[in-house]
This record gives sequence, C-alpha cells and structure tokens, in this order.
Amino acid sequence: MKKIAIAGLVVVLVMLVAWFLRPVGLDLSQEKARAWIEANATTYILDGSGLALRNSIDESANGCDQCFVFVYEFVSEKSGYGSRREGADQNISTPHLIVVHTVRGKVTEAVTDGYFDELNRKYLGM
Repeated sequence: MKKIAIAGLVVVLVMLVAWFLRPVGLDLSQEKARAWIEANATTYILDGSGLALRNSIDESANGCDQCFVFVYEFVSEKSGYGSRREGADQNISTPHLIVVHTVRGKVTEAVTDGYFDELNRKYLGM
C-alpha cells in the first residue's frame, strides 16, 4: 500500500513540475503583457484607453527561448507619465506606445514612449 501511495505522489509531482515548466508561447505571453499593462502601467491606468497591439517580436532567434517583445498603443486623456503627481497633466489627448518584454510569460521590462519605466515607475535616466 505504501508503494502505491509513493508512486501516486511521484506521478503528481512529475505532473506539477511539467505544468510549471510548460512552454509559454506568443499568445499566452501576449495575454499576460496586456493584462500587466491594464493592471500595472500607471500611465495607462490613470486615464488610458484604446489599448491595441501594434507589433510582436519573437526573440527566440536571438537565443532567448520563450522571450517576446510587444508594442502596444493607447491614448491618455492627459499629458505626462505615471501617476502624474509631478504636475505635467494638461488635459490633452496624448498617444503613447508601450514596449513590453516578457520571458516565459513574465513581464521583465515595460517602457512608455522610450521615456518612462512602467515597471519601476520612474523616468529613464533618473
């Protein structure tokens, strides 16, 4: 009876490991990137709308397995980036591009307009 229980446990463990190590393809990575923007990118969250995928790049040819880059576009109702606490928030419709890098479905980099690091919520170069 113990051998059957141990064998069952081994099977369950192998299945769990296989599930966690499953490949994360373009479609799932794209879904995760979009969900991340909608939940975490402060420039988008404050007043963004019209989030649309503009381009996707598979980085596996560059030696990075399950790595993707997604370029999304959206429009904010106010100028500026992030939470806009700095006062740069004129009421003007502003188009943005956000470039999101994923590795195995996890967002590793997200930059709006090449200027604002959404992941760390700070301006680049500062």
